[in-house]
Amino acid sequence: LHLTINGQKTNVWTTEPTVASALSVLGIAPADFVSVSRSTRLPLSPTAIVLRTPKHVTVVHDNKRNRLVTTDATVGQVLSDLNITLSKHDRLSPRMKAPVADGMRIVVTRVTVKRVTKTASIPYSVIHRSDSSMYEGNSSVLTGGVEGAKRLVYSVVYVDGKWSGRTLLSSAVL
Repeated sequence: LHLTINGQKTNVWTTEPTVASALSVLGIAPADFVSVSRSTRLPLSPTAIVLRTPKHVTVVHDNKRNRLVTTDATVGQVLSDLNITLSKHDRLSPRMKAPVADGMRIVVTRVTVKRVTKTASIPYSVIHRSDSSMYEGNSSVLTGGVEGAKRLVYSVVYVDGKWSGRTLLSSAVL
């Protein structure tokens, strides 16, 4: 048999007639994932079999914590089994194709990006000038200001529902 157990390859010689009896003799538990049916008869030629032992995994997502035992090969398969989908901006640790390890913690961080438009006032300045024809301490307004407005467009980022930051995308005087 050409066995791959949790990614480690090994060759084993056996005279057992079925996959189940060969794995039993090798001490492999019935709970382990096997790539072929256990009832399959073993041919006389070498046969490749993939085995994965159960692993304890914690998945943290959407304010929940799932503790489970899985024989899935990758983080993506674990998320698929739990019907957890990722959107374009969501973050995942470890990566989707990472192999599952015993005691692994998989964290899905939900990231939402929103476009927010605000109107802000533009302060104005007043020019005061004193001249010799006025009494001391008096001044006249040469140019009076008018308050203006500008439209600000931001990209606002929320991580797991909490404000994380914003970036100014555009600014236009109205």
